Amino acid sequence: MRTPLIGREAERERLLAAAGRAAEGHGSIVLLAGEAGVGKSRLAAEVADACPPPVLRGAAVDGASTPYGPIVAALRSYLRADPSGLDECGSLRPHLALLLPELGDAAEESDRATIFEAVRCASATVVLDDLQWSDEATLELLAALASPLREMPLTIVAAYRSDGLPREHMLRRLRNELRRGGELEEIQLEPLDRERTADLLGELLPEAPSPALARAIYDRTGGSPFFAEELVAALLGKGSLQAGKRGLELLAEDDEPVPETVRDAILLGLADLSEPARAAAEVAAVAGDSLDLGIAAGLSTTTGLNETIESGLVVEEGEGRGRFRHALAREALYAEVPWLRRRDLHRRFAEALEGDSAPSLEVASHWRGAGEGSRAREALVRAARESETVRAHRDAAGAGAVARGRGGSRSDRDARALRRRRRAHRPASGGGESVARAGRPPPLTRRRPRLRRGAATARRRLSAERRPRDGVRGPPPGGGGVPRRRPPG
Repeated sequence: MRTPLIGREAERERLLAAAGRAAEGHGSIVLLAGEAGVGKSRLAAEVADACPPPVLRGAAVDGASTPYGPIVAALRSYLRADPSGLDECGSLRPHLALLLPELGDAAEESDRATIFEAVRCASATVVLDDLQWSDEATLELLAALASPLREMPLTIVAAYRSDGLPREHMLRRLRNELRRGGELEEIQLEPLDRERTADLLGELLPEAPSPALARAIYDRTGGSPFFAEELVAALLGKGSLQAGKRGLELLAEDDEPVPETVRDAILLGLADLSEPARAAAEVAAVAGDSLDLGIAAGLSTTTGLNETIESGLVVEEGEGRGRFRHALAREALYAEVPWLRRRDLHRRFAEALEGDSAPSLEVASHWRGAGEGSRAREALVRAARESETVRAHRDAAGAGAVARGRGGSRSDRDARALRRRRRAHRPASGGGESVARAGRPPPLTRRRPRLRRGAATARRRLSAERRPRDGVRGPPPGGGGVPRRRPPG
């Protein structure tokens, strides 16, 4: 069941206004930011449903987002709905086939600018989610599209988690790039306030909550819509609510504590799953944010996997694919999978995906989870080659760098391949070049060795000046002050 959209009226109107401007030929990129569970995906889905078709939807995958991964997912979802949807791309279609093999024969040669142009040929609303896990090629594409979008009927809604985003993350560079060009449009979703949380509880509960219950849930969840939903489900599931004079309230004699964290609430909500379903849920959690239902059923049971889908824990996406209803649910369950079982499942997924010719980066993520460093490194080298094919140079360099860090001896052939990955890190001409420049060290960084030598010289001189002379002591450690003379005698 979809969580009711409460307290997001202003943000919804801003996104719909952007879509309206795009319909008149003036598109844009709108960044949608907020902490995990605050309702970014829910808001984006609501806006996508209100926009005229075609609407393309895609998401990045934690730890295994291949070059242009969210874009490819969006285009593929479009093709599922309309197999002829990209026919109007004409001569650009073979270049898109580099990303989507199902389109037929791919161009023998291409460059990044042409690939960017091919992606632009689909005029629609595009919703990209979980870009905190995105590959760098996708973010470079967004930077390259920002200016041309002003004259195109295309809106891109790009959602990402703002909490815990590393300082060096490419998204921060993208935001800076858009800001410098006067093209940054960002909506920051905040947690719900006390009143809006009470409104949400009124939609989730079978009866209106009492003021005391609404206050307790708000204090526990901090206004996080997802946490509130999970907490309500847990309380209803264990029968911890009763009717009171002013609405539903907590049972006074309930000896089981109210979940303290969203993880506790999620796990409590899974307590009613059967053993086969719990085992299937663990398999799905190890699979990742997007999973092949056929492989997952083979590593668990069809009955158990069906139960996770019927319970709403896993959502079908068509063509044998599925995903967790929320990344936080997967993360909570993944942390509960015993270590040995987790490594074994990663190994079995890696073997199955290799046999299915899955993207090498996804295979590598599972070999790494299985603790198979050498096989992970082989897959990463293949992933770097795959990235080069679609001119995703920074992603190729990233895969090569991780491969070199996996340890172990390597052949001359692999060493040459990894050196090519390093050369590929140099930005090519075309879209996104300014973002690539933003990643270069500033002049101060390049002068740092000389500054360090100068600082060392200054410290030696200062030490010499402070050295005791003529019976004079220097200042005490950690403090300044006037030197003291030694007492006579």
